[in-house]
Amino acid sequence: MARLGPPKVPTGPSTPGRKTGPNTPNNSSKVPTAASRFVSSSRPPRLVVILAVLNTLMTVGLVFLAGIQEADPRHFVGTALGMFVSVVLLGWFRQRIALSRSDGRFLDWRVSASSVMLGVTTFAWIAGVANLFVICYELSKRFT
Repeated sequence: MARLGPPKVPTGPSTPGRKTGPNTPNNSSKVPTAASRFVSSSRPPRLVVILAVLNTLMTVGLVFLAGIQEADPRHFVGTALGMFVSVVLLGWFRQRIALSRSDGRFLDWRVSASSVMLGVTTFAWIAGVANLFVICYELSKRFT
């Protein structure tokens, strides 16, 4: 049986006075990739902002559409959208922003995208609280 030795590490072309190898910064055998050739800036994620705005509009709409004076199952949907889905969307947005900033390519909007998203989420959360208030108010009428 032949005994296997350690794998051989390929090195680039040797130049006198210069170290070459896979872990040296001056490795001339690297081939540029598509990502390194085209460096572009990274903007805030528009899809998440659009979903958050639609979520807020639906939550506010459900407060008025379902009626303030009656317990409607649509208020449960409004509560879930406003108090939970909006917070999940804010977390997703912040994660995407953090990834863009860690790349060093982040370019923000004129008005800070984080403050816009925080305002939209806060408004959706308040509308979710209004939906929850209507549910609690109508359920408490049954006990009096």
